[in-house]
This record gives sequence, C-alpha cells and structure tokens, in this order.
Amino acid sequence: FAAFVVNQTGFWISHISLQKLMADLSGNDPQMLGLLFFFLFLPAFFLAPVAGVAADRFDRKRILLTCYAVVIALAGLLAWTTATDVITPPMLMALSLLMGTAYAFSGPPNFAIAANSVPDDDLPSAVSLQSAANNLTRVAGPLLAVNLVATGRLATCFGIYTVHAATAALLIAAIRLTPFTPEIEDFGMLGRMKSGLRHARERRPAVPALVTVAVLTLFGVSHMTIVPIYADEVLGRPDLFAYIVASTGVGALVGALVSGYRTASLGT
Repeated sequence: FAAFVVNQTGFWISHISLQKLMADLSGNDPQMLGLLFFFLFLPAFFLAPVAGVAADRFDRKRILLTCYAVVIALAGLLAWTTATDVITPPMLMALSLLMGTAYAFSGPPNFAIAANSVPDDDLPSAVSLQSAANNLTRVAGPLLAVNLVATGRLATCFGIYTVHAATAALLIAAIRLTPFTPEIEDFGMLGRMKSGLRHARERRPAVPALVTVAVLTLFGVSHMTIVPIYADEVLGRPDLFAYIVASTGVGALVGALVSGYRTASLGT
C-alpha cells in the first residue's frame, strides 16, 4: 500500500508536468497535447491483454521491479533533458511512449499483487483501499506540484518522480508475498487471452463492468487533454490547472471509500 501511494503520488506529479511541458513547448497547441496523451496511453490499449497474461505466467514482483527500473530511468532522463532545455515535442512523445509501455506491463501485476498480499477474506477491502489510494493520489499529487508547475520548475517535478519511483521499488522489493504458482497450460498466450474472455463471459457482472470501464476510459477522460488550455485561455489562470486536475479525484475518492463499505454481492 505504501509503495502504491508513493509511486502514484509521483506519477500524478509527473503527469501534470508532462502536460504543462508539452503546452509550453507547443504554445498550448491542442493537437500536440492530444498526441502526448495518445502516445502515453497507446501501449495500454494494445499491450494490456499481453501484460495480463504475463502477470499470470511470470513472477509479478519481478515484473513490477523491472517496470519501476524503466520508469526511474525515463523520469531521470526527462528531468535532465528538461533542465538543460534539450527536450523537444517529438522527444517528449517518444519518452511518453516508452513510459506508457512500462505502465502497461506494470498495471496488471500492480493490482493482482494484492491477491498475494492479504488473506482471501480481506481481498475486497484491500482492493477498495487500493482504489481509494489511487484516487487520493490524484488529489495529493497535483496539489503537491501546483507551486512547482505554476512557476515552471518542471525538471524538479520529474526529479521528484524519479525519487518516488525509486522509493516505491525499494518498498516492493521488501514485500514478502504469498507464493504464487502460475498454471501450466499448453495453449499459449493467445489461448490464455481467449480463456480470459471466456472467463469474463461466464461471470455475469464481468462483461458489463469491463464495457463500462472501456467506455469511460475511451470517452470519459478525454477532457483532461485540454485542461491546461482551458485554464489558460478560458479562465485566464494557468495556475489553476493543477487544482482542476486535483478536483477530479475528489468524487472518485469518495466513491471508492463508500464502495468499500458495501457488503452486497454482485454474484458470480
């Protein structure tokens, strides 16, 4: 939990810094901001099924530590290129693509690792707590970075993320997990992906839940692309950008906490 909170807080600090950096480099060009999001999240769209299979077949802790190592290197490179004014929009998009690839492979084991950390009876509470932490950091990260972003100290923000990711990696390395033995099957990665889809179809709440997440992911966060432009050109207050981002996490945080207290079963 501590590793998750530390890493996600750093992620949100870097996330709004990426937006602000692209806005500065491109003169608040909406197309360039859209491309930044496109390259950052494109790997998750294509690699999420592969990453899920990898989390089921290989050591989840090792996958996480590898992804953290990649993120640490990329965040450090972002800090250096930003501080030296070497960074350019194409370079920023390339680094975002690589960082998004690391995020894509760290996502499934990051959440699945909860199953190896707590007893089965406590798993619903652990998942809810992790969700609450995710939304709490959506508030805390931007608020912690608001002064740095407003004053243009973006290299410092990326440096902070480097330290956060390194701290989270050390915490993950110290975790003692319940031994996880992957199922040995002969139908390969594509077969396992088909098995996962079949598993979802056989459990009634799974498909509507997956469709809901997919729709919200595709259409529900698109507004975040133009928040820096909205703060600057509509509100006339570029410094409000980080506060707007933080406010989007408040309702989600409350929802996650409330859902943790619900005991009604959705069925199997």
